[in-house]
Amino acid sequence: ATEARAAAAAVAEVRVCPFKHRRLDHVVLRCRSVEAMARWYIEVLGGAPEWLGRFGGALSHVRVGESLIDFVAMESSLAFANGSPAAEASALDHFALRCDDFDVRVAREWLAARGAEVVSSGSRYGADGQGFSLYVRDPEGNVVELKCGAAQRDCDGVVLVALRVRAVSNRSVRVQVCPQK
Repeated sequence: ATEARAAAAAVAEVRVCPFKHRRLDHVVLRCRSVEAMARWYIEVLGGAPEWLGRFGGALSHVRVGESLIDFVAMESSLAFANGSPAAEASALDHFALRCDDFDVRVAREWLAARGAEVVSSGSRYGADGQGFSLYVRDPEGNVVELKCGAAQRDCDGVVLVALRVRAVSNRSVRVQVCPQK
């Protein structure tokens, strides 16, 4: 109890957070097939091989923009090396890759030609504010959000625009502007 109070007091003395965050450094995904996952992220999402087949094939790194996605073999001791919970206890909903602006129709065609189904799309809020997103599942079922910064025309021709209303409230407002016929 005394140690806990001392630790709490030390934390209370720190007035400024010692961390200055820049961006997401990396995401680690436990997977059944490291090779298949790395190949999919390279061939379908345009990632670049960074360091493949480490530790006898149990770990591979793929670069996406400024960040890395690490793939760790589920059966490997590396998958639980940092005190991570068991795979069944994972709380990951999805992760987002920030992309340069893209043409939605072209992106959907690209993904479909490679067997990647778009499971959701629309204007979403993220680190850089509102932007258009496509959501796809990787070969092992993880949801990947492909997010750009601009309003986009979805396949039905509707322009998706999202506004952040700051002066009135702290709520986001989504507006769909239909083109005039």
